[in-house]
Amino acid sequence: SYAYKINFKKGILSFGLSAGFFQSSIRYSNLRLLEEEKANFSDFNSPMIFDVGTGLFYSNKRFYLGISAMHIVPKRAVHHESSFLVVVPNYYFTAGYKFDINEKLSFLPSCLMKHISKQRTIVDATFHIKYNDFLWVGASLRTNYTYSAQLGMRVSDFFSLTRQSVKIGYAFDWSPKFSNYSNELFLILDLNMYASAGKIRKGKSYISPILF
Repeated sequence: SYAYKINFKKGILSFGLSAGFFQSSIRYSNLRLLEEEKANFSDFNSPMIFDVGTGLFYSNKRFYLGISAMHIVPKRAVHHESSFLVVVPNYYFTAGYKFDINEKLSFLPSCLMKHISKQRTIVDATFHIKYNDFLWVGASLRTNYTYSAQLGMRVSDFFSLTRQSVKIGYAFDWSPKFSNYSNELFLILDLNMYASAGKIRKGKSYISPILF
């Protein structure tokens, strides 16, 4: 993989390229089948398929926009008894913006679109409200009728011995279509490894655009 960054006056443009090989396998021997007459499949190993991915990402203090693609190789199909493997391009698009409501309150909408070539498109829309860069709440909606609610805070404000930004959060995901849900806990650690804003302007250090 290779990455390159270009500094502009108001933002950073990043470019990435990756190349490698893709392989898939199915271990039928590890399955517990309910119908014994279907237990005559042999294990499946696909051949090595050359794989390429690329992407562009632009970000500044208020806005980010990215587009990328995986498996951008000609369509390959592999047959083996009852197994059928197809490798098709996957495309991704993401964008977000930070609106300042007042000095302490911000509104952050963002989206993530995932498209599988000639199959389906899934869109995630997320909305966060952030208070004083300390506490945030939000909700997400996915096109396959999945919902999520999030809550997080920066706990490093309570510790005077650390210069790093430490955040914790909780997310609740619910899918009425499948009548199930999940609970998630997460931890975010931003390492404050740069010494001055001058290094950032000169391209020697970069700040992650995640959560602005």
